Amino acid sequence: MSERKLEKYLKRKLPEITSEKSSTPILISDSKGNYLKTHTETEIYHEIRWYCERGRSTIAGYSWLESNIQRLTDRLDSIHVYVWLGTCDLTSYKLPFISLALPTDNIYHASRQIPELAFNFSEIPIYSIVEWNKYQKHQQPSSFNPQDEILISQLEKLNC
Repeated sequence: MSERKLEKYLKRKLPEITSEKSSTPILISDSKGNYLKTHTETEIYHEIRWYCERGRSTIAGYSWLESNIQRLTDRLDSIHVYVWLGTCDLTSYKLPFISLALPTDNIYHASRQIPELAFNFSEIPIYSIVEWNKYQKHQQPSSFNPQDEILISQLEKLNC
């Protein structure tokens, strides 16, 4: 999809929602969630409870949820948890560059710990270690090509 088509799609008016809200959406994410939050414009998105933290790994997100689930379920009738984590599990960030981290399968296993909740795992967007490090002016960003290939393979496995 071209950037122009994407912009046109995003400007479309959303269909009116006529049904009542059955649960409160909760998003647990790393900094990607904060970027998403700044672009929410319609009133329905203001119903989302945003719990986003820069650098949050899947384990940290699960730990946060485990510590706060009672408070959330006490305050809100029914919740639906949307998990958009994983980026920080796959790459490590050492200012200003990123590199491949150790492979992990924590993302899927965390959801099994609280079976009474409704979970949705959002896809982790494809991103490039090479392009990030090039943008950050690394002297040899192409040296990260092998890491990029492994990263893309891991992302495809997680997103299927």
